[in-house]
Amino acid sequence: MIATECDGASRSRGIARTVKVAGDLPSDSTNLVSETRPGEAGQSCVHGALADDQPVGLGAQAVVDDAPVGRIGGVRDQAGEQDVVPTTEPLEPPRESEPEAERRPYHLDTGFADALAEGNPWFPKLLPTTRKEVVEFAVRHIANNSSLFELTKNGGDQGTYRRLVVAIARSGVVDAEGIFVDAASSAKEADPEDTLRHFFRTCGGGHSDQDGITAGTLINKAREVGANFSRWERATKEDGSPVGFAPGHEQKCRERLDRTVAADGRTFTLGDPSGPLVILRKPDQDTLPSDTRWDGDLPATTIAKAADVMMRAERLQWMQRAGGRGETRMVRTLPPRAFINDYLDQMRGQYGAPPLRGIVRVPRIDDRGIIHFTPGFDLKTGLFHDKVPGFYVPLAPKLDSARKAAEALLVPFSKYQFEDAAVGQALLLAAIFTAIERPFISTAPMFVIRSSMPGTGKGLIVNTLTCLAFDTKPVIITWGGSTEEFEKRLAALLLQTPATLSIDNANGMQIKGDLLESIITEGAADIRPLGRSETVRVRNRSFLTLTGNNPIITGDMARRALAISILPQSSNPESDRFAFNPVTFVSERRAVFLRAAFTAMRAFRLAGMPQHGLPAAGSFDEWSRNVRDLVYWLTAHDVADAFRQNKVEDPRRQGDAALLSALYQHFGTAPFRAAEAIAVHKRVLDHRRSSHTFIAPPSAAEQALHEALEEVLGARDLTAKVMGYWARRMKGVHTGGYILDTQQNTATNANDITVRVI
Repeated sequence: MIATECDGASRSRGIARTVKVAGDLPSDSTNLVSETRPGEAGQSCVHGALADDQPVGLGAQAVVDDAPVGRIGGVRDQAGEQDVVPTTEPLEPPRESEPEAERRPYHLDTGFADALAEGNPWFPKLLPTTRKEVVEFAVRHIANNSSLFELTKNGGDQGTYRRLVVAIARSGVVDAEGIFVDAASSAKEADPEDTLRHFFRTCGGGHSDQDGITAGTLINKAREVGANFSRWERATKEDGSPVGFAPGHEQKCRERLDRTVAADGRTFTLGDPSGPLVILRKPDQDTLPSDTRWDGDLPATTIAKAADVMMRAERLQWMQRAGGRGETRMVRTLPPRAFINDYLDQMRGQYGAPPLRGIVRVPRIDDRGIIHFTPGFDLKTGLFHDKVPGFYVPLAPKLDSARKAAEALLVPFSKYQFEDAAVGQALLLAAIFTAIERPFISTAPMFVIRSSMPGTGKGLIVNTLTCLAFDTKPVIITWGGSTEEFEKRLAALLLQTPATLSIDNANGMQIKGDLLESIITEGAADIRPLGRSETVRVRNRSFLTLTGNNPIITGDMARRALAISILPQSSNPESDRFAFNPVTFVSERRAVFLRAAFTAMRAFRLAGMPQHGLPAAGSFDEWSRNVRDLVYWLTAHDVADAFRQNKVEDPRRQGDAALLSALYQHFGTAPFRAAEAIAVHKRVLDHRRSSHTFIAPPSAAEQALHEALEEVLGARDLTAKVMGYWARRMKGVHTGGYILDTQQNTATNANDITVRVI
């Protein structure tokens, strides 16, 4: 099936994009999208799939509307027929010479007077670029979270709609018309772009002192549907008075400097209010740990230096006395360098800058299904929204639309093969939604992308997930030679708050480590930066992935990782050719795929985020509610089954189970000491080394116990003390249908061990 979709960016250019979404993808990925200009053959806009309440998906049925219905000149009616309302304003303003008309198409009353700001006097104080940011945010929030841009028959309201358009026009921001057209084009049965532009120009007349409509009208309406403008309001409250630096005034000057530092949009404390002061910027390669690549444009947290504080101090107007003790005249001066240099040490642990938890490049969706496109720092979540994308999501999608959206999300991965296709696709969906949701939830499992052979596209899956959620490349760290060395490099990297982190080339490695396990299930870790004596509490919000050929998920990592196992398609996977590159495919259509993802996420929330009585998922309650339950709702498959599969495949658990079974077969339920088990091992070993035939051969149970002890505890240095440590680790653990218990024997002052069947 071929569907033509008009996303916001395409509509503003008058371009309809044709995307193949069903059946086999063409061999040439460059032909997946074709453009049709207005006036050319085949021009149309599809409503269905991603154009109304049904996102584009495999098997989605598209309905083509060849002519606009229901709104002419922006006037909406119930019957869907043309309805022209008389007006004293000209429908189109007089034309000027073309260059001048492009700059100033008509007279516009912006209504910036404080008396008409409708409770938003901060808006006129913003810089022009920031005012545009506010208007874009407000319009996008309204269009995504209400029906105010819809036709009357689809839940809209003509009077409110017209007031919003007038408010957008009077905001005075650059390309206000384009902002409106993008939002209005997202409505079901939207008018053509030319009609919308014509209507917008008719709304530019009139005066705010007559109808009371200003940019504040738009802002207040956005507030009614959940928008938060506090970050812009705070920006206008900064004190602009001079700073008088003189002996005895150091504390006041320090407080003023701290407020200025805190007001900087890229200055934060790391993780907690007591954390070190950090600046958000892309790190230099020489500041990264060895065997680490930061190829994308993601910003990182770098420890602030005195020069960073000086840069912010220069925004203040510093004053000092012009002369001696009796001089009262103040003159402008440079920031006092010695005073500025002491700021970092003197204010340590009490900076006024807000704590940063992570970096995100997608909007936030709350439990009510409201989507928040907040740019910059969000004080509520502690996240910095970097490069927030623009797209529009159906207001009331249902389960059927959500499942079609899920099918669309799997298109980039359609050429991968899995042992069980349904399980593999469910895990891919879980990875997609985890990548999008990860900054907003405190803990989430790590995804292990593995195969038995190199060249099967493991890295492509990671890069595609990162492209979708973060519009960049992942930060990559190699596993290296040892777990200890890897964890040192990981600690240094976590201090820089990577939004997405991929552990590469863990071929055949046992995946374990205290720090790695802690940041996955605890969401935090105490790390000591290089050259510092104090530890820093780091809050981990990184989307974690690991790739490798047959990595071993062992021990406690079994409940912390979800494995996506790829089947090689040939004996030489490096030579296999695919019809398209999934990273490029997603990059060129990122807004479309994000719309599909948020369609499914909104439908799930509007359905009440149904729970299905699934077993608990350990430390991932929030992830289980937002991602696991969503995937089960879409596919009827529980992705947490992968945790249980890890335990079945874990070689250490298999060895522990074998040793418990051997101990039970030999000792039964009777208590025994570790030394007695070691004595059995020694007896079998002595018999194998002896040439005397008169020594009775060991029983089958003794030989099984001997083999299990060596498999689990090793053949060298096998002592009662080593086995005692193992028994302590296994106490109370259910493994292989057995459970081990220990109890101190007061007579022998040793621990008695018992094994019983569960």
